[in-house]
Amino acid sequence: MRYLVIILVTLTGPVEADDGVSFRQDIAPIFIDHCISCHAADRAEGGYRVDSYQALLEAGDSGTEGIFPRVVDDSEVFHRVKTDDLDMRMPLEGQPLSKEEITLLRHWIEQGARYDAKDPTAPLTTILPITQHPPPPAAYPDWWPIGSVAWEPREGRIYVGGYREITVWDGGGRLARRISNLPERISAMEFAPDHARLAVAGGQPGRLGDVRIVDVMAGEVTDVVLQTPGVVLDVAWNPAGDRLAVAAADRSVRVYRFDVDTGRWHLELEDQSHSDWVYSVTWDRAGKRLATASRDGSTKVIDAETGKSIVSYQGHTGPVRTALFAADGDHVFSATADQLHRWKIEDGQQAGKPIPLEGEILALTHFDGHMVVTTDTEKIFQLDGTSGEKKNESTALGQRPVCVAAADQTGRCLLGTFGGQVMVWDWDAQCVVANWDAYPKTIPKLAPES
Repeated sequence: MRYLVIILVTLTGPVEADDGVSFRQDIAPIFIDHCISCHAADRAEGGYRVDSYQALLEAGDSGTEGIFPRVVDDSEVFHRVKTDDLDMRMPLEGQPLSKEEITLLRHWIEQGARYDAKDPTAPLTTILPITQHPPPPAAYPDWWPIGSVAWEPREGRIYVGGYREITVWDGGGRLARRISNLPERISAMEFAPDHARLAVAGGQPGRLGDVRIVDVMAGEVTDVVLQTPGVVLDVAWNPAGDRLAVAAADRSVRVYRFDVDTGRWHLELEDQSHSDWVYSVTWDRAGKRLATASRDGSTKVIDAETGKSIVSYQGHTGPVRTALFAADGDHVFSATADQLHRWKIEDGQQAGKPIPLEGEILALTHFDGHMVVTTDTEKIFQLDGTSGEKKNESTALGQRPVCVAAADQTGRCLLGTFGGQVMVWDWDAQCVVANWDAYPKTIPKLAPES
C-alpha cells in the first residue's frame, strides 16, 4: 500500500482470540498478500511498514493516523483500500482487496484492532498459522525453469524443483512421484546425509518464503522449519545431519537444530551482518564454519557455533552469487556474474588473479573431488577443487544449465536447465547420456513404486 499512513492503536498486550476476527489468522495474511512487498523493512514506501503488528502502529512520513480502533470511518487505512478513486486506492499498482478481505478488515477495526499472538514485534510471517500451499497444476501448460535438482542414491530417483512441487523421476525419465505443499518457486533443495530427509527452500519473492522437510520414504512434507518475509534462497545440511543452515532475502543466515526429544526444529544461530539478500550458504567439511555470499558484494566465513564473523572478503565489484570452501579448507571460491575469485580465509586476501571462465557464472558445486561451474554459455566447466585450475569443459549442451548435482555414477553430472530439461552429462564420454523434459505435460500416470 503505497504512501499509507500511520496506524496508532493503544497496545495493551496480546489477547486471546475469541469468536471475533483474528489478526493472526485473518488480518496478517491480508497485509502480507497486498502490502508487504512495498512496506517491509528494506522497502518502506512512504516511510510506512506493515511487516509486524508493532510496525503497523508506528508513524509513516505523512504523520496521519491510519487506524482508529472501533472507529472505521476515521481509519485512513480502511478508506484507502475501499475507495473507488484509483489515484488513492491501495495497493496503488496491485489488485484491490476482495469484498471478503475488506469485510474482515472492517470487523477487525470495529472489534478494537486486537492482536492475538505473543510478540507484537515478530514478523507477520512468523505468527501465521503454517501455510498450506496451493496444489500444483495437474499438467503444465509450458516448460518451467529448473532451479534445483538432486539425486537420491538409495532408490536411484532424481528430484526436480517444479511449480509448487517436486517431481521425482526414475533413471529412464519416467515420472514416479509428485510431492506438493511446497513453495511456489523452489530455490534450493538438499538431501540430509542419511538421504531420509530432503530440505526444500523457496517462496514467493516479496511475500513469503519457507523451508520445509520432506520425508523421502513417505514422499510428503513433515516439518516446516521457517516461514519468513521474502524468498528463502539456499539451504544446506551440516555433515552430521542434525543442523540446517538457511540463507534468505531478509539479509539473514540462520542455523536450526533438530531436537530429538521435542521433535521440533529450534533456531540456534542468526546472523544479519550482510546488508542485502544472502544468496548462498555452505558448510566446511568439519561442520564448523559457514561461507555466505550476498547481493551486497561481500562473502563471509562465519563460526557456525558462535555466529562470530571470522573473515569477510570485499574484493568483488558486484553481487556475489555463490561461495564454496576450497578442498584444502584454507580458501574460499566466490563468484559474481563475471568473476570467480579464490581467496584466503586467514586474511581475507585474494589468492592470485580471478579465474577466467566463459560467460555469466550461475552456480558452483563440489563433487567427485572437483568443482563444477554452470554458466550461460550452454556449457559446464570442471575445475580443480583446491586451485581452481580448469580441468575440463563440456561441449555445447543446447540449453542453459541452471543447476548441477552429482548423478548416478562417478564422473557424471545431473543438470537442470532453464528450458525445463534434466540432463545427465558424462565427463569421460563427453556427451549427454540421458535427457528429458522434467515437467508433467499431460495428466500423467505415475511409474510404479519400486
